[in-house]
Amino acid sequence: MTELERIATGVLKGIINANPDDVCQAWKARPAAFAAWAVANGYAPGKKLYRMDAAQNYTPENCFFSSAKPAAAPTHYIEHNGKRQSAAEWARETGIPYDTLISRIKAGWTNAQALGEEARRSPSEVFVTYDGRSQSLTEWSRETGIPYDTLYGRWCTGKKPAEILKKGHLKTGRGAKHYLTADGRTQSWAAWSRETGISYETIRGRVCAGWPDHKVLGLPE
Repeated sequence: MTELERIATGVLKGIINANPDDVCQAWKARPAAFAAWAVANGYAPGKKLYRMDAAQNYTPENCFFSSAKPAAAPTHYIEHNGKRQSAAEWARETGIPYDTLISRIKAGWTNAQALGEEARRSPSEVFVTYDGRSQSLTEWSRETGIPYDTLYGRWCTGKKPAEILKKGHLKTGRGAKHYLTADGRTQSWAAWSRETGISYETIRGRVCAGWPDHKVLGLPE
């Protein structure tokens, strides 16, 4: 278990101590599974775990991390392709973390961009075959809980299927640093990752998809 996963486990313990009956049995029985899910879904020190629907239990489908307490209901609604749903419902359907959707909308992204449609279609959907099954990255994202951007970043850097679909962070080499410029500042991917809470692999995936620097970081232009 990585240091970040150990910290995330502490978050779960605090919730269990306060609300033992509100946490799903899978997480209570296997804190390591929660830790892996947390890291794959944008956890960073300082972020808290929230429920999309406060009336439901703490489960992978109903939770997200945020550095600020979300506004009370009614929540944000997003309309796309003739379909209108709350951000929480889109998050469950697309596999994109709730906090990420809200950040994209506030940054001025179109609904299609916020929901990842443009990234998925650029240039075409990517399919990965693993353990005898071939699925699109979108489908693998929904099944594994790993953000689409992370999967795409691993794919475009030549990772093998087992590595693409591995939960948690992958070890990276000591190659040359990569930099992004936004808000009048230039920093390495790693520095931006620490500042924004966006995982390094997600940043890499967005860069590989051709996103401009400010959108990679969820910042206004």
